[in-house]
Amino acid sequence: MDSSLWTFLVNSPDHAVPWPWERIIDLQTEVLFYRNDLSQSLVFDLRNRVNLGGGMFYENPDWKEMARMGLYSRYFHIYNRYDQDHPFVIQANCCFGPSVFLIVPFPVWTCPVCDYPFPTFF
Repeated sequence: MDSSLWTFLVNSPDHAVPWPWERIIDLQTEVLFYRNDLSQSLVFDLRNRVNLGGGMFYENPDWKEMARMGLYSRYFHIYNRYDQDHPFVIQANCCFGPSVFLIVPFPVWTCPVCDYPFPTFF
């Protein structure tokens, strides 16, 4: 994932998605993701609430079930000035491959898709 998408997600989600990225909402699976038109990298946005700009928000009701966090997720909610969950990016090479990233609303210790544990460093 490059810095232009990260800067967009953190600082200006109410503006247009920067080129070469495009935002896609798959209507069948109800998954929001970003695709890089040059490298074909994918970034799946699994946050509960995402600012789409123009006063529109995307709400992902499946996050709590997917993350298996349930009750604990409410303690980690960090909202920024755009009234959306703060993005935390993880590389999901455990179940997708090296060019797929996941955006989650709080730090996770296992992959929210396949439950593979991430290494922890102290």
